[in-house]
Amino acid sequence: MKSLKYALFGLVGLAGVALSAFGPIKIPYSESLTRSYYRYAVGALLVFVLSIGVIVGAFLYTFDANRFKTQIVQFVKEKRQRDLVFEGDIKVTLFPKLGVNLGKVSLSQRNSAKEFAAINNAQLHVAWLPLLRKQFVVEQILIDGLRADLVRYKDGSTNFDDWLAESDGSTLAQLDIDGIRITNSRLDWQDELAWRHVTLRDINAQTGRLADLMPSNISVTFDLISDHPKIDAKVDAKSRLFVNHRAGRYEFAGVEGNMRGKMEAISDLSLAFKGNVEFNRGQGAIIADNLAASATGTYAQDHLETRLDIFRLRLSKDISASRQFMLAATFSRPEQELKATINLPEFELSMRALTARQAIVSIDFQRGEHMLTGKLTSRLDLNLDAGQAELADVAADLAISHPEQPGEKVAIQALGQGRTDFATQDIKLDLTAKVGDSQVSGKFGLKHFAKPVCTFAVTSDRDDLDGYPLAYWIKSFQDDERTSDGSAGKQ
Repeated sequence: MKSLKYALFGLVGLAGVALSAFGPIKIPYSESLTRSYYRYAVGALLVFVLSIGVIVGAFLYTFDANRFKTQIVQFVKEKRQRDLVFEGDIKVTLFPKLGVNLGKVSLSQRNSAKEFAAINNAQLHVAWLPLLRKQFVVEQILIDGLRADLVRYKDGSTNFDDWLAESDGSTLAQLDIDGIRITNSRLDWQDELAWRHVTLRDINAQTGRLADLMPSNISVTFDLISDHPKIDAKVDAKSRLFVNHRAGRYEFAGVEGNMRGKMEAISDLSLAFKGNVEFNRGQGAIIADNLAASATGTYAQDHLETRLDIFRLRLSKDISASRQFMLAATFSRPEQELKATINLPEFELSMRALTARQAIVSIDFQRGEHMLTGKLTSRLDLNLDAGQAELADVAADLAISHPEQPGEKVAIQALGQGRTDFATQDIKLDLTAKVGDSQVSGKFGLKHFAKPVCTFAVTSDRDDLDGYPLAYWIKSFQDDERTSDGSAGKQ
């Protein structure tokens, strides 16, 4: 009892000295109590700390989080009709952070034994002090080896619709995560409606602090594999993420990234992109602003340079629209260069079609000393399902160089219509034109974009096309390394 009493005196003395040193008042007898009984006070503190350690150690030794696995599995089964499987033991750490290590976990498809997703390892760390204030603050989430098979069926439904159920967001809005790190992961997207398979492989992603109404830095790298269109490339991107979960608004600001690899017939592809993207859940819309992408690569024998600019693009469930869409491309080879620009001031896009009241195409073709320049305008109707484009009310205003006088230009005004089939790689164009002082009509075609085969049939009111500017351009296709088949004659 004496030791306990002396320890109490010593603790009171230490507390009094502390208050006297840092507070406005002085505690009487605190210094004398400290001098006389400080050894007992220090001993009491050591015993207290050791006792806490023994209690925590005993708790860690006896606590087994695996006792809750059955309850967790049953909860997922009842709520989602999915089978959750823990392949190893759940491990819990209390210090320095409250952490849970789940080990290998897999989740089945809804009402099926087939695997939907799995992870090699997942760790969750929770801050201690906020728990004392009844706040749940996740300090870090680590996920390694995530695998998920996402499917959209022919009826438009997906195998993850049950995870997209509406909620009031009250729980998520209170969630505060210092960071998420994902490593060595993979996502497969099978679209049975569009007959498309896309794989994101070797995903590595990291975020800064994630909290409602607070911007966060995110970065991600992955390999992109697609069969339609054919893509094999590596993607690296970063952005600032802003979340307003209650309003259903998610904004990716300052997106920057690049993609390198192959796409369709384009090899040595290097593509850089940037812009701002916002998803509004309430409106069911995706809004993109100031999108810009530039790319270089090799297409067949040509060096390719392209640039895409979209001032504003709105994608919704029914009808989507864009303002100021511009695509510029340059194909070049020794002594030959083709520059083309497609501008759509406005267009509407649905799930199955794209319609533009006016499509403006500018062309600048140079071969040696000879040139062809001009502009073509048309109404554009693109069937996305069939991969076909119709050009109506085509109006062309062109200029070609004279074969014998390269400095002299011959004007061409043409009207007509055209059709493109991307699936069969077939372009057809019917035109009636005024070339210089003559009337000309023609049918032009091109098949196989990588190795073009050109066809044409031209008739004119002239008796003889020889020595006429148009004859040079017809012959240039016949002499080109591209395959061609053409005819020319009098109307």
